[in-house]
Amino acid sequence: MAFFKLETIEQMALTRIEVCQGRHRPYRENVPSIEANIREANDKGIPVSVHLPIYIPDDYPWDFLDAFYLDKDPEKVERAFAVLEDNLKRLQKYHIAYGVLHFAGVYEEAETPEAFNRRLKRACDRLEALAAAYDVKVLVEYFGSNVNFYDVNDWIACFKPYKSIGILLDICHYYFAAKWRAFDFKDNLQLLSSHAEAFHLWTTYGDGVYQEAEGYVKFHHIVPNIEQTEANGWAFDTIDVLSVIAKAGKPMIIEASPHYLSYDYYIDSIKGIQKFIHSL
Repeated sequence: MAFFKLETIEQMALTRIEVCQGRHRPYRENVPSIEANIREANDKGIPVSVHLPIYIPDDYPWDFLDAFYLDKDPEKVERAFAVLEDNLKRLQKYHIAYGVLHFAGVYEEAETPEAFNRRLKRACDRLEALAAAYDVKVLVEYFGSNVNFYDVNDWIACFKPYKSIGILLDICHYYFAAKWRAFDFKDNLQLLSSHAEAFHLWTTYGDGVYQEAEGYVKFHHIVPNIEQTEANGWAFDTIDVLSVIAKAGKPMIIEASPHYLSYDYYIDSIKGIQKFIHSL
């Protein structure tokens, strides 16, 4: 929202927004503008999702997007859930379409399925109870960063029994997961898209994943453009991905940083995506 004003969103006929914290200054200094954006969106009837958490304690020792809900350390788990509950409680005064949560964490230590699945079930049950108690949908963002929990079928089976929590499919995190964990990007995209309740869309280029990918290192999240193709070095053919996820009819957030090329490229890319989706 720092890159766009709501007036620009409306002028471009975009139909929803998502707010998120930022790292460019102390977290608490971002809160007033985030809350103002939520209030304005609510007043205008524009659906708004919230990338949790927004409210981070000054003494919080980790990055605000680090996830410890599945950690072996009970103190980390309790701290993570405490921050989450505080956020859900403080956001109750607004109308929130859904919250987005990093949940799986980054873990490369393989565990026995029995031990990990018990902890996963406890965390999911607790997350479901919190979301239900504060009457908000919480969508867990798909990542392949946990060696015990990246399989697409495992994600689908995990969240299927719940009503107040579900899956958000972030296309580029999913792309990185497919490379990292060596599974088929296209086949599993269709499957996971059919079970996702919302999408994040951005792209990248270069070999490797995350800090090994040149595009991610230089520009973080790059705005998708319908001219981008795998043959030209991009992560995927943007049109092919759009053809799959647009047909799901679920909320789609373009979660791109403004650093690649220019503002005009950013705007023109979004307009191209809109035109393509309307043609489907």
